[in-house]
Amino acid sequence: MESSIDFIAHKIAECIEKIEDYKREISRLRQTIRDLSYQAVETDEGEIAHFNDID
Repeated sequence: MESSIDFIAHKIAECIEKIEDYKREISRLRQTIRDLSYQAVETDEGEIAHFNDID
């Protein structure tokens, strides 16, 4: 039987893996935006308000 500490450590490792996956996806999406020659204009809250054409 898995101890509570082992269970928590396993869950933390799963979360870390998901975070790394999300970071890679964010990087991929940022590159896609750059490839489309648009610049995202963010609000103070970090949301994308609109895109400026930078070509």
